[in-house]
Amino acid sequence: MNITKQQLSEQLAKDAGIPQTVALKVLESLMYRVPQYLQNGHAVTLRGFGIFRTVYRKAKVGRNILRGKSVTIAARDIKTFKFSKSIR
Repeated sequence: MNITKQQLSEQLAKDAGIPQTVALKVLESLMYRVPQYLQNGHAVTLRGFGIFRTVYRKAKVGRNILRGKSVTIAARDIKTFKFSKSIR
């Protein structure tokens, strides 16, 4: 079952005893800020939930299986998430 942002904000509002519009604004702010911090090279740790971080991947040689030729895969930063032990 998937949960929508609207449903999540309704549950957050109910749990925190705040208006649903405030919970939605907080959720949208979180969804806006986490990618910003990651783009600036910061890790975002939410205790009891997990860690968002940016990891550098070195350039490597891969294979194009259709043509059977070597292809260089460029170095890049990737975004990762690791669940906390309590969720695993």
